Amino acid sequence: MQGRFTKSIQAEIINSLESFNSGPTQWAGVNFLDLDLYYFSYTGISETLAKDLAKRLKLTPKALKTYSLPYPLWLFLSFIPSLKIKTFFERPSFKRGIFIFPKWTFNCPPATTFLTEVSFEKLLLIITYGGFKEKSYGKYYQKLGFKNSKEVTVLYVRRKDFLQNKEKILENLVSEIFKIFKDP
Repeated sequence: MQGRFTKSIQAEIINSLESFNSGPTQWAGVNFLDLDLYYFSYTGISETLAKDLAKRLKLTPKALKTYSLPYPLWLFLSFIPSLKIKTFFERPSFKRGIFIFPKWTFNCPPATTFLTEVSFEKLLLIITYGGFKEKSYGKYYQKLGFKNSKEVTVLYVRRKDFLQNKEKILENLVSEIFKIFKDP
């Protein structure tokens, strides 16, 4: 009798570990199958973050595409608040979304365009930044997000920290995402 019991417990533990290792699609009331993950990236940091996060959450990241412009022109455009630029992206499939994009000087035109053209019930903005005035930038984009979305939360990821401590940053983001998207 004790042998069968032990084998049963071992089988349950192995099954639990296998399902844990295959990754979450639903943990603690959060169903990640009904969540869109978008990103815009110029240097690749936001893209790397989006793809790493998508892998952990079992999501397919969706890239925003726009014109391939030289850096000095993007820098110039980033000084024009609220400027939009032709941006191509797949329309949202779900009512909840995550959007990862970089902090530029005053404006990231593809991000501005995206947030004025989509709507979500719940939206998480993750802003990658280099080190100055990210909070006021985040408040601007949160306000812009509220124009078409009911609930908008902003998280910040310092590029240097992400490059130096990627696993810890991803762990923290997944934890925050669970809290933000937990069903009531």
